[in-house]
Amino acid sequence: MLTVAIASNDLGSSSQLQTALAQTGLVGSVKQWTLPMDKFPDVGETMPDIVLLDITTPYISGLDVARAVSRDIPATQVLILSQYEESEMRPHALEAGARGYV
Repeated sequence: MLTVAIASNDLGSSSQLQTALAQTGLVGSVKQWTLPMDKFPDVGETMPDIVLLDITTPYISGLDVARAVSRDIPATQVLILSQYEESEMRPHALEAGARGYV
């Protein structure tokens, strides 16, 4: 079972996404990381297998968070969630360390 963290400032959308992930049967645990955050959760916590990251958040760029996750938690895969056209932001997201762009 996968462990997923949803990193977003939109708690409504995050809640809907959390419900959808739980219904797949593939996800064992879903955590909410509210952005902006000063630091990642304590190392003693289980790090997620996947971070679903909102690319547009106030105060901090989702691309900056993707870079930090890729650098500080290399075993965790980042997937960017965005309303931008794929061709517009996808190259920047991949450059920042994201493994995918939805």
